[in-house]
This record gives sequence, structure tokens and C-alpha cells, in this order.
Amino acid sequence: MIEGRGNLPCEEWKVNSAKNCYIIALVGVLLLLVQSAWAESFAGETKLLAADGAEGDYFGFDVALSDDTAVIGAFKDDD
Repeated sequence: MIEGRGNLPCEEWKVNSAKNCYIIALVGVLLLLVQSAWAESFAGETKLLAADGAEGDYFGFDVALSDDTAVIGAFKDDD
């Protein structure tokens, strides 16, 4: 579940204005690092993996949020 305010950045290694979320796009894996508003360190890490991911598939930079749902583009996914 995605909680808290703000938005997810759509570029690698960028932070939103609230400094509470980083998105790191790697080949086939998307890491979501959430930083507590009251802490300088990251509270945890969540890996988002494509259920049908194959070699050459990449997560894209497009992200859409609605309540507790994030839709993330899949650049080069061909099926």
C-alpha cells in the first residue's frame, strides 16, 4: 500500500518536494524507498517485480497514482 502525501517522482534518483520517497528504476526491478517525515534515514525498501518480466523488459518512467494503487509503465514490454 502506498501511504502518505505527495507523488512519486518519474525519474531515476529524484526526490519529491516532501523528501519522502525515492524511486530507483533498475533492469526488471523497481525499488521504492520510503523515508519517514521525521527521520533522515530510509525506513525500508519495497521491490516491485513484473510478474511476466523477461530479458529486455524495463520499467518505464511514467507513474500514475490513485489512492493506494500505482500504475507504472513498462518500456520495451512486447507482449
